[in-house]
Amino acid sequence: MRKILLWLLILPLFWGCKVNHYLRVEPQSYTVEETQNISQDSSILVIVQPYKAQLDQEMDQVIGQAAFDLKRQGPEGALGNLVADALKVKAEQYSKTSVDFALSNSGGLRIPALLKGDITKSDVFELLPFDNVLVILEMDGTLLKTLVNHMAASGGWPVSKGLRYTIVQSKAQDIRINGKAIDESVTYRVAMPDYVANGGSNAAFLRAVVQESTGRFMRDALIEYIQDQKQPISVKIEGRIEILN
Repeated sequence: MRKILLWLLILPLFWGCKVNHYLRVEPQSYTVEETQNISQDSSILVIVQPYKAQLDQEMDQVIGQAAFDLKRQGPEGALGNLVADALKVKAEQYSKTSVDFALSNSGGLRIPALLKGDITKSDVFELLPFDNVLVILEMDGTLLKTLVNHMAASGGWPVSKGLRYTIVQSKAQDIRINGKAIDESVTYRVAMPDYVANGGSNAAFLRAVVQESTGRFMRDALIEYIQDQKQPISVKIEGRIEILN
């Protein structure tokens, strides 16, 4: 055994003295055709089935209803308004403090709509599949202007009640927080996914801001919010973001 170990240590020294010759290898592609003839492994199914049944029961649970199709649209849509409003409400509940508004990056919403009728947990997991934590950032009006302009440059992100602005030539104008013009000397509290707070969606300018974590995933906040609603969810388009050509 010692001799084998010794050779394993010595061999790289010999290899290091050699001149390496490289061959060009042409890539080849292979087509794998789908087939229905592959039999299932019954022993694996026996193990998996109880867990699958339990998971299906949990994910198929109805948590609320949509009064109509809640669509993902820009610059403002019913689906985005629902998510952002839910984040604001739940961030305030979790932190026991007020939040000026909440936002979600557009890419975070992964389905085109929540369809009219029952909303299940599975629907929310498809909408928000990532483990993004809901956080709150405090920032002055100057940094907030930078953030709103960043959202405006990409056509607008979903935002909650509390923020309104107009996009003119990809720039934000007439920014209003809770009905008042943005003030650069005021500190604002904004709820958002930790993905954005950590610099995601090209928001690197937020990395230096201290985060207040709610300790809750965004999708859990949305599930709780939907469960709290006593009536089918009906979300209005309110002109939170308007584009002027």
